[in-house]
Amino acid sequence: MGWRIPFIFSLLLVIIGLLIRKGLDETPAFVAMQKEAAEKNEVRRLPIVEIFKKHPKEVLITTGAKFVETGPFYIFTTRSSSVTVSRVSTYHSNL
Repeated sequence: MGWRIPFIFSLLLVIIGLLIRKGLDETPAFVAMQKEAAEKNEVRRLPIVEIFKKHPKEVLITTGAKFVETGPFYIFTTRSSSVTVSRVSTYHSNL
């Protein structure tokens, strides 16, 4: 039961954050850019689709770079956990 308390607390923080964000105004530069895009009829519904269509090479390079960055960490963490568990169980079996 106690493990649920942090999740309930985080939900409360999310709600508070959304209420704070709703009360903030956009910057004048952003509002001007929105008006300019609306006048030119350049408002995009799904910008992520546009990114994949116009820049697939850059998306793949960025994704690959992220895998190269985080991959060794997960390999090391998994291997060290495995070695630790096997050594601890070997230690306990020799007692």
